[in-house]
Amino acid sequence: MLLNFTHYQFIGMYSRTSLPFAHIIIGCITALSDRLLNQEATANGKRQTAKNGGIHV
Repeated sequence: MLLNFTHYQFIGMYSRTSLPFAHIIIGCITALSDRLLNQEATANGKRQTAKNGGIHV
């Protein structure tokens, strides 16, 4: 019984302390993926306009 209690207490402590870090990591991942998607979209847009012969800024 004591082992289970300490185990759950440890899990609770760990999840409580790692929660902000998880949010930071998720935020960084989403920011990076958004940036990569935007770069890909702009590259595709430039390629498309170059194919059409138009200059798009």
